[in-house]
Amino acid sequence: MGTRALSRLGLDDTLLARLRSRSLQTVRDVLLLSPLELTETLDIAPAAAAALLRTSSRSVLGAPVTALELHRQACQQRMHQPSGLQVLDAALRGGVPCGSLTELVGPAGVGKSQLCLMLAASMLLDPALPVSSQVLYIDTERKFSAGRLVEVAAARAGDVASHHDLNPGGFDPAGLAARVLVASPASVVELLSMLQGLEAAVIERGVRLVVVDSIAALARADFAAAQLPQRQQALGQAAAALKHLAETFRIPVVVTSGGQGGGLVAALGALWAHAVNTRLVLESVGAARYVKVAKSAAAPDAAVAFRVTARGLEADAEAPALQQAGAGVVGQAIRHSMDYEPSEAMATAGDILATAASIEDKLRSKLDATDVTVLDTSGGCGAAFEVVVVSPMFEGKALLQRHRMVNTVLAEELKTVHALAIKKCLTPAQQAALQPAQ
Repeated sequence: MGTRALSRLGLDDTLLARLRSRSLQTVRDVLLLSPLELTETLDIAPAAAAALLRTSSRSVLGAPVTALELHRQACQQRMHQPSGLQVLDAALRGGVPCGSLTELVGPAGVGKSQLCLMLAASMLLDPALPVSSQVLYIDTERKFSAGRLVEVAAARAGDVASHHDLNPGGFDPAGLAARVLVASPASVVELLSMLQGLEAAVIERGVRLVVVDSIAALARADFAAAQLPQRQQALGQAAAALKHLAETFRIPVVVTSGGQGGGLVAALGALWAHAVNTRLVLESVGAARYVKVAKSAAAPDAAVAFRVTARGLEADAEAPALQQAGAGVVGQAIRHSMDYEPSEAMATAGDILATAASIEDKLRSKLDATDVTVLDTSGGCGAAFEVVVVSPMFEGKALLQRHRMVNTVLAEELKTVHALAIKKCLTPAQQAALQPAQ
């Protein structure tokens, strides 16, 4: 992952010190530079710069493996965490997938937090996991109920008579509650900062489940309608950090978000929608409640009726099948909404929407550039660009100063662009020196 710290790559101390002194802290910082730029910036030999790039690339890409190897690895790893709702686990082919991001979508009060608490209780009571296993519960709305968690766990403890938490004196609520870490970030900035530092906590505390309840609350509170691009960027960063945790440690990561309007709407936008590996939609239809497997790479579409009890969520055998109810989640498309006034938000973003042509024109104008190459790496949607700039204004400037000049010129465009890779910032003389090599 691009945010991986360079200090974790096994580099020698002298090189690490040089990288830090040039404000190069992550793998992404290195990979955005060419071998020539690294050589000049770090004052190292070209061969050392090439070796640094290879090491950085391998840390995020890894070596290709065959499908057979992947299958064998999967057979040796824990694939699912049972949720506690057996009919749902059967639909998901074993439970909530490990190593991926699962989203619970639905209106307030439908049972999303109840499902999260039941999932936490099921993990804490799971005899297949070490007794030291813990849950990290990120409670952005400050509504986490320790009492409810203990109630659900106590009601289910008898189902696992031989479990290590059941001592001769009976169920130990204090011991179980002590294995739940609760954090309550007050802003998206705090959440992102917390996510970037979670690797150490997962390792040191033996975290086997991460819950974020809810991802939507902070996004709505921190960003107004006119800040749609910024919100999408923040959500993209959160999704990348959460997926990195899930994949690196092979643990399930579960997040909740609210539905919108009368239909089923994933309310955090298309970028977030595509980042989620599994989506479960919770909905009330009449007096009954249902959870639908709306997105999964392994499980077919399915709808399960449930009711909320002291045990958390239990199957509701008396609820009508959704095909008979004539409404609800079966057969209903899941839309993706921006959760604001879409026309106003998109119009605002459209006023400053970046294109390759507009970026090139601005760089030529503001930096007196003699040569500019801009490549849209997002497939034409204007979300990511690579740029090469040749300007006499770079004379006498260090590489990082040149990058800052480009970022300053494109400050407005960066409000809507998710990624800008500055591949080269050269003077005309440096460009001329490279011509024979090309």
